[in-house]
Amino acid sequence: HIGKCAPAHPGFHAAWIYALEMLRCCLLYRAAYLLETKQAFGGEKEILALEDVRLDIADGSLDGVADRKQVKKVVKSKASGKTKFDDAEAKVAQELIDDDDIAAATAAARKKFDVERRKGGYMPRFMRYDRCVVATIVILGFGKMAYEGFLTPAHWMFWTTLFYMKMVYGLLSFPFLVFSVPLVGKGMHHAHATAYDQSGT
Repeated sequence: HIGKCAPAHPGFHAAWIYALEMLRCCLLYRAAYLLETKQAFGGEKEILALEDVRLDIADGSLDGVADRKQVKKVVKSKASGKTKFDDAEAKVAQELIDDDDIAAATAAARKKFDVERRKGGYMPRFMRYDRCVVATIVILGFGKMAYEGFLTPAHWMFWTTLFYMKMVYGLLSFPFLVFSVPLVGKGMHHAHATAYDQSGT
């Protein structure tokens, strides 16, 4: 007898998964653009500048001075489970800190430490390769769908083709594996972890 056909097929996913993939690519290329145009900061001095701002925030007020004694007091009170602030004035000062204040303090710290703009080492070259791969896959994939006549979300081959486009993109991302090689990867992107939490401690 003839069995029932399975309704599932490669790419049988919700449309929002592919929408998130497009958003991921947009954010990725935005970051690459900032690197290529030297709008990104980096290096040891950038870490020092961020540390200066974070310690300043951690002491309860963004006043341009990092009170290390107050920071230690805050850390101890957090570790003991007590309230973070000893008095109402410190709490009000912390609540008054907004994103604009932090951005201004960061810009001042970068100027203070003479932070240089960086291009991300070899990363922009890899991102140029990635753009070429994405452009080729999109042109070939959607061109094939348009030629075959299933360039519509209602057709099952539309979603199957998207699935294979995503799979090929993943396979062609193998050059980025070099960044996971110890010592080699770090030498190519020159990025350093800051090891601070959101409180700056």
